[in-house]
Amino acid sequence: MKFLLALFVVGISLRAQPTQAADIKSLILPHQALEAQGGERKLRSSKNVQWEASGYRN
Repeated sequence: MKFLLALFVVGISLRAQPTQAADIKSLILPHQALEAQGGERKLRSSKNVQWEASGYRN
């Protein structure tokens, strides 16, 4: 799940064009998340992803 979140955040951050200080700060967090999970190169080299989910249906 963390992997998918990291990929989503990276995709969004790559599309963002920082024009203000707030935008730059918003790009720092995704990069920190990437580094915490082993770096961008390691995440991009993944070939398989597995996740489990549970839900509630009324």
